[in-house]
Amino acid sequence: MLTKSTRMDKEYPIITHDTESDSGDDEGKSWEEWEGDDDGLEEEPTSSLFCSKVLNSAEAAMQFDAENYGFDIRQFAVKEHLEEYDIFRCINWIRSEVSKGVDPFQTLAKPSTSSAWLGNDEYLTPQVPEDPMLFYDYEEVIETWRSSSSTVALKAIHDTSEARSGDTVQLLKEIQRLKDENEGLKAALRDLAVSSMPEELLKDDLKPSLGESTAGPSLSKLSLEEESKQNHSSVMSSSKIALSLSAQAVDGSYFDSYGGFGIHQDMISDQPRTTAYQRAIEGNPLLFKGKKVLDVGCGTGILSLFACRAGASSVISVEGNERMAGFARQISKINGFSSDSQGPMTVIHGKLEDIEKLPEEKVDVIISEWMGYALLFETMLDTVLQARDRFLKPGGAVLPDVASIYIAGAGVGSTDSSFWKDVYGFSMTPIAEEVRKGELENANVHVVKASDIITNEAKIKELQLCDMTPPDQDFSSEFTLKATSLTPVECHAIVLWFDTDFSDKYCSETPVKLSTSVHLPPTHWSQTVLVLKAPVMLAVSDSTQNLGQVCASALSGRLSMVRSKQKHRFLDISLECRAELSDGSIVNFTSVYSMSVSS
Repeated sequence: MLTKSTRMDKEYPIITHDTESDSGDDEGKSWEEWEGDDDGLEEEPTSSLFCSKVLNSAEAAMQFDAENYGFDIRQFAVKEHLEEYDIFRCINWIRSEVSKGVDPFQTLAKPSTSSAWLGNDEYLTPQVPEDPMLFYDYEEVIETWRSSSSTVALKAIHDTSEARSGDTVQLLKEIQRLKDENEGLKAALRDLAVSSMPEELLKDDLKPSLGESTAGPSLSKLSLEEESKQNHSSVMSSSKIALSLSAQAVDGSYFDSYGGFGIHQDMISDQPRTTAYQRAIEGNPLLFKGKKVLDVGCGTGILSLFACRAGASSVISVEGNERMAGFARQISKINGFSSDSQGPMTVIHGKLEDIEKLPEEKVDVIISEWMGYALLFETMLDTVLQARDRFLKPGGAVLPDVASIYIAGAGVGSTDSSFWKDVYGFSMTPIAEEVRKGELENANVHVVKASDIITNEAKIKELQLCDMTPPDQDFSSEFTLKATSLTPVECHAIVLWFDTDFSDKYCSETPVKLSTSVHLPPTHWSQTVLVLKAPVMLAVSDSTQNLGQVCASALSGRLSMVRSKQKHRFLDISLECRAELSDGSIVNFTSVYSMSVSS
């Protein structure tokens, strides 16, 4: 479950993570093995439909609800003859009602044909992000009531011996028509979901929905093995459609989060950020004057306005939030840059991936402020790269054109728990211990003081935006962080930050670096802090001041980042650490983190 931490009068996402225990099946897993764990969708922790109780799977949650509330969604679906999408609607409706404090049982006791959720696409939006109940395989449940209905219908036909044969034939035709209509509706819903599904989710088992030939043997001629494969493909298709619906919900929430003015004020008032873009755009007239520019995710339009003022002949500003796109349009008008009055700036509302054609076929420069916490959080870079591949002229520029991720070891001051150990001379250890527990389960985004850094810094990734491919965002990098203190000091966390460069390759007149380093004034990105499950004592190896202390001279390991395959806009991080202590013992542990967007 996502929570938020308030820092500097603004909200930051808390990044949930699982830290492996000292014993158990997870011990010693590599990053590749961790990736494979995503397959067990039905083993995901699942909350009850009616209370906050969390069970270890969707199956267990359904059993809990049946035993404690007398309601099993599977039995209800059979009784009410619900298709898969109406099961999804019912689940989301129940969760919505419970979250509002409304008792859903009065409505559930009535025939579902009178229910507000039936056929209402509003309730296709998940109420719980990545709700395992929406990934559960309901095919057998649906088949149960279908088979029962068919048996009852055929028995009625058989028992009505006095019915005219023409009426019987007509009834059979009507049953077949309804079945065909039902299959057609399911196919239409599947195509609708597939059409907006992220490309990485679109696999071969869904391609027939996009118009590929499905010619092949009839069902009656399929072998048992082929039929089994077909059924498995159908289940996988349903799961991926559920993933797509969830992805759409996450995108909706993501774009909605940029509809308020507060977040834009935070970004624009971030002086290192905004002045870096201004200097890079207005300080390089050779790159911008008379050129065509695309601004991806324009927000208020501030970067587009810089480009207009730099002399761009055409500026196309794409914004996913409809409200902000409207304000950007008004702002372009009152500043005299709107294309409606022969100015260069055209604002387009929409998700760039869904836009088929721009006013300009190709552009010379793409500008975007796409960076998230730890650089890659929210995966907006995917959108920028798609814009580059579709709309940028050969040899054109993507700004910024270089992005790098850095890490360093940090002392106890980088953690939140340290605050509570001495509050105006009073010990608040119980709170410190509770906060410490939370830090081991959640990684925080906050400002870290340079004085808390106790190792050298290491660059673990560099991205060249004009040449990279989307998979380059998924990486694994080894590191060694050497102690910088002569006296032993505990390393409590790994701190991440990033730099972006408007390099002299494109900005030859005025190269600019935008850094979120701990050694420079803070930005709204702050730093990302991964708290270690156990502190490691570090000191410079040749120091004579650490005599009598068991410590290491360096912390080494591997940090991996991967865009989640199952959870849209999520980022999975694996941190493996190793330290060789002066007494010859080895400290070795692994933590896995998930940076997540709430929908």
